[in-house]
Amino acid sequence: MTRALRLLTLGVSIGACIAVSGATPLNIRPGLWEVVRITEQSAATQISPERVGTLTPEQRKELEETFPERVPGRREVHQTCITSEQLSLGFLPEDNPECKRTTLESTDTTFAVRMECLDSLGARTTELHLKAMQNDTVNGDVEGNIKGASGKVAHFKVAITARWLQEDCKKHEPG
Repeated sequence: MTRALRLLTLGVSIGACIAVSGATPLNIRPGLWEVVRITEQSAATQISPERVGTLTPEQRKELEETFPERVPGRREVHQTCITSEQLSLGFLPEDNPECKRTTLESTDTTFAVRMECLDSLGARTTELHLKAMQNDTVNGDVEGNIKGASGKVAHFKVAITARWLQEDCKKHEPG
């Protein structure tokens, strides 16, 4: 999800992407984008320190990379470069063989995908929704649930807004 949130995250970053078979690319401008993420509800705040203490170092690292500790209302701003090639391929978050991906909608103005994963963190269902308001503005959200081994379900939701800044990305790597 972390990478899904970073690209126009525009969402669980569209920076590390894979091709989506048959997907229609969003009609947005390539170039440098500013992405704002606001955590509306965080699963990370629902995981107790005791539970985190029982994780192996590998599980803890995966948890921190997948669901960084955030508090509801936290605002994060970053810039990312989106290339013409990325736009032509379509986007999905980083490939994970333990996740099943289902494209829910793919048009030149809307992209939605559901990811269902079962791994060391438990069962996760995440949906990423993006809407190109214009070719230089995108809004969206990432929302999902995590069901741990104990059966407890944690919910997360992150709102996304992104705006195109300029065509030149020379100082920024794609994604």
